[in-house]
Amino acid sequence: MYPLISTVGGFAFTLLFFFQRLVSTKLLADYSSLYVAYKIGLDKDILLLFRYFGIIPLILFFAAGICLLFSKSQRCDAAFLMIWSVLCFCLFVRVQTHGQQHLLMYAPAFMCMIILVSGRLEANLHGSKQYTTALTAAGMSLIVSLSPFIPRIQPASLQELKKPTMLPSFSWSPPKRSDAITVVGLLRYLDSLGAKGLHVGLLASSFTLNQDMLLNSEASLSLPRVSDTPRSYLVYLPDVDQRDGWSDALFKCDILAVADPPQTHLGEENQAVVVLPAKDLLSGEGIGKAFRRLDKSFSLDGGVTMYIFEKTRELTDAECENLRERFQAAH
Repeated sequence: MYPLISTVGGFAFTLLFFFQRLVSTKLLADYSSLYVAYKIGLDKDILLLFRYFGIIPLILFFAAGICLLFSKSQRCDAAFLMIWSVLCFCLFVRVQTHGQQHLLMYAPAFMCMIILVSGRLEANLHGSKQYTTALTAAGMSLIVSLSPFIPRIQPASLQELKKPTMLPSFSWSPPKRSDAITVVGLLRYLDSLGAKGLHVGLLASSFTLNQDMLLNSEASLSLPRVSDTPRSYLVYLPDVDQRDGWSDALFKCDILAVADPPQTHLGEENQAVVVLPAKDLLSGEGIGKAFRRLDKSFSLDGGVTMYIFEKTRELTDAECENLRERFQAAH
């Protein structure tokens, strides 16, 4: 008992006295408020589970767990795996709607359940029954494994998910965009500006264009880099109000790439940090008075045009404060 108490006490002491910022900003943060913009609805969480796991595999998972509850040697393991999965789901949806990457937290439970069931079947079935069961399981695994390789039209966002599917309905084949090479052209143009020592910011955060999409555009098309310029010139700008908050990094940018119309993935009401400065630049008001639009532009899918703005003078304190106040007023 003493080793346990000393370990917990030492860990608590270290956190409280050496990592107070971690405790106050991360461990004690109200994530439900920070990620409120990502709460799309419980129905989308359920549809996403069906999309990536399928109704039949989910039913088999819990059916197998219930059957294993009748085995003394595996009862605790089966109960733990089912409770773990349900608890993870319930706790996560209190904060936000699942993204596909978040579903990985359920994968260990599925893998462990398969191992438990396989061991149970091998121990209790013999002869033709064992062969038939193994063949059925292998066939089901093959169907589930091959399903993602079937080309399908993929939804552009969670909002487009409408109905559940019996088997996994996602596809490894990525969506094809007619403007993909244009995004690469935008990145390479910004590289040329960054090579001059200019700081560049991107005001766009949607499924049409965002910073991650921009930075990965060359690699996603297996295209080589044509510039050796380190991409540290690209300034990270916040894009979700509650999660990221305000940042003065915007005011340090010499170049701003702005989407018209302003691009958001959570709605303007949740991304004023993107929309307000974008509208200023497009209209020439507010901080837009300190920038001029260059002749270069890039046309993307969905009628979106990327314009490039160059700072012609330093922003005044009044212009900066006005934008901050409008952002605060939006919340």
